[in-house]
Amino acid sequence: MLRLEHRPAPVGQPDGGPELVEIVTPRTNAAALSAAEHLFAALVGSRGLALELAGDAMGRRLYARAADTTTRTRLAAQLGAAYPQAHTRPTSGADDPARLRPGERAAACTLGLAAPEYLPLRVPRDVELAADRAPQADPLLGVFAALGDLPPGWRALAQLVLWPAPADWARPHLRRSIEHALEPERAAAAGTSRSSGWGGVAGALLLLGGLLLGPRLVVAYRAGDWLHLAVPAGGLTLALLVVGILWRRLHERPLYDVELVREKLSRPAARVELRLAVFAPARHRSVCSTRAPGISDRRLSGLRPGSR
Repeated sequence: MLRLEHRPAPVGQPDGGPELVEIVTPRTNAAALSAAEHLFAALVGSRGLALELAGDAMGRRLYARAADTTTRTRLAAQLGAAYPQAHTRPTSGADDPARLRPGERAAACTLGLAAPEYLPLRVPRDVELAADRAPQADPLLGVFAALGDLPPGWRALAQLVLWPAPADWARPHLRRSIEHALEPERAAAAGTSRSSGWGGVAGALLLLGGLLLGPRLVVAYRAGDWLHLAVPAGGLTLALLVVGILWRRLHERPLYDVELVREKLSRPAARVELRLAVFAPARHRSVCSTRAPGISDRRLSGLRPGSR
């Protein structure tokens, strides 16, 4: 059964502000991992939604932070469709795990992708998480264990912020879904590669620069005017360095798996930002030594991601 509870807006908070609800799950759950995949696929179009996992020495809790009532209602409906026995309940501002309380210090950071955006993250399949095969394969078990291993008075928060991705985000990567990564090398070896012509343009520009500056450099060299000789020579060296960098960027061919790219581009996508935060009593000054610049209590409570 899905129970929806309306939480009145806290005093001093304008209507339409972010709404925080706790997701209460049953002790046992027979739903497969594909249910979570379908849930996220239904939520990728939501504007201003964060799924949060908070934990301390007392336990771990699931939260959802919505930008408005419409988004919260949509989350509740999709959650009930994927997990019929789960329900949401309102959470007061005093219990918000992202709020910096009096006498606390916080360290926060954001995690980014180490690989290009056209490659997917590894997602375990239902067969890998079957109870009769590998019950310890659930990737969240390690996260839950880390959140529970905190001293009294400490708490940790993992926040996944969702924002709609542009409709044409995958257009620059469509060729990688059908073309093998080694195709340019194979075409060059077969002598059928089509040059972009940038090499000829760069060579023509260098030749033109030499024709224009060459006579002046010769005159300055014969007259011993080293100052006027050093300025063009330094500019030419810098130009060659820039051309070399651009040439390397234009001809850089990363390796990738066509099947992985095709899998990523075939799924619904959203702009996401994963934020991690640790809150501790103020007497533990070492907590703030790893605080990332630009991370604040206001941003942890916000819903707009800063990067893809």
